[in-house]
Amino acid sequence: MVVIARYETGARDQIVGELTIAANSRSGLTITTPELFQGGGALAGRPNTPYALEVRAERPVAAMFSHYDLALLDGYRAALGESFTTRVDTRWTFGKVTKGSGNTQFILFYNTTSQTQKVTAWFYPTSGGTPIRAEFTSPGLDGLEGFRRGGFAINDVQGLSNGDYGVVVECAVPIVASLSSYNPTARTAEGVIGNSGLGTTTGIIPEGQFGLNGTSESIGILNANSSSAQVIFSFLFSNGSAYRHAETVAANSSKTLNVGSLPDFPQGTAYGVFFESNVAVAVNAQAPIFNDGVSTAQGDRAYTLWGFGEGFRPGDNSGHPGVPEYLRLYNPSPTDTVVEITITYDGVPGSDVFRRTLPARRVTELNLDQFVVGNRRLSNQWYGTFIKAPTPIVAYFAHWDRSFPGAFGTLGTPLGNNLSVT
Repeated sequence: MVVIARYETGARDQIVGELTIAANSRSGLTITTPELFQGGGALAGRPNTPYALEVRAERPVAAMFSHYDLALLDGYRAALGESFTTRVDTRWTFGKVTKGSGNTQFILFYNTTSQTQKVTAWFYPTSGGTPIRAEFTSPGLDGLEGFRRGGFAINDVQGLSNGDYGVVVECAVPIVASLSSYNPTARTAEGVIGNSGLGTTTGIIPEGQFGLNGTSESIGILNANSSSAQVIFSFLFSNGSAYRHAETVAANSSKTLNVGSLPDFPQGTAYGVFFESNVAVAVNAQAPIFNDGVSTAQGDRAYTLWGFGEGFRPGDNSGHPGVPEYLRLYNPSPTDTVVEITITYDGVPGSDVFRRTLPARRVTELNLDQFVVGNRRLSNQWYGTFIKAPTPIVAYFAHWDRSFPGAFGTLGTPLGNNLSVT
């Protein structure tokens, strides 16, 4: 397996790591730390030059990227994390992007081809009307150069008033697009891969936090179609109950649903958010939790095999409040299903396999601490997680480092057979 840094300017490529990973095991790279950077030992160490990371492997792997930021929050710490995506597309969408209000946000993209092409972003106001257009071109080029990274700083987009927008990013060749957000006032940071295409008519956001680990939660909805969208949200709780709410989103507009404004909304129980719409919509959720924040894209496909490359448990053989981690697993099937969860370790032979039953059409939360067992609990453990199911499911992982502090959550890397989430 090889990991390549693709720089936005200057020399384009740098191989930052070549790894041989044994079967059923986990490995990784520390790309940079402040100490490595100052000492000249950072793997991707070109000062102040943004880059994308591309992973190439001869067999399918589950890869994740975690970023612990010390600078963009005015001295406060925050974390971002996201799974590498296997999807590329000529169009990506975001349900909610914010200019102003203390936010510093970036839409970032990577050209997966050798061709130079323009990248265009369309910002859809909540009031509807004509979307605002922004175009990215590399210096001296009529577009984004092949195998390069580019992006928009939202606060710098000309003609864009402060407020919330849904965004469509388009290119003539396949790209990957993501959104990263920093808010020094709220002391939160989030990162999320975009939604492929114009969105979907059905999808699931496994992470639901209002009234549990967060005091607020917003769901951004983008309807980039010429007809209005009738969107029905079903909040599916781990105890089997459900709460439903309908939203109408006008054509060519975006809208924000604040979960805290819903009357008599149940609190204190883990939940996921399933939606269905008469036209394709892009949906993203944001919640300030664990002294930081998480942002989640919709899962529009369920798979029989999911993987997560990130996982860490401090070795203290107790409840260790330092690094809570959990899985949210959604079973869209009308019947219960038994999944197999495999924990694979970094540099330690062997793996541990567990089985759990997921109730039908419900989100189940599992504390990953319970899967690190025996003598492994006596020392620090870095691990990866694979979830295998007989019928397709959706898998989500969240990580909270209390000592840093910082939190992030992400859908997994899909590795098996799939179907639409219904």
